[in-house]
Amino acid sequence: MRPPLKTPLLIVGGVGVTAGIGLYVGSIITHGKFKKATTSADVLRLQGTTNSLVIASGACLLVGLGSGYAGIILDGAPGFWYTTRF
Repeated sequence: MRPPLKTPLLIVGGVGVTAGIGLYVGSIITHGKFKKATTSADVLRLQGTTNSLVIASGACLLVGLGSGYAGIILDGAPGFWYTTRF
């Protein structure tokens, strides 16, 4: 029996990772514009935009990976189980 939260967690994980990658690509583009900026107003604006995009991409990636991992290990048993061999 498939747990009801497994599919939504996997979807949120995939969307989160994809959004994180997209935001990081956007930060690379704005960083290129930052390097070519000539006025101090443009430099400050692009610096803030680039930094915000990098932080947002990290947050999306973290949420996506966490949700995806939770969706993968969810198996219908009560609670989360961690097993390992030593």
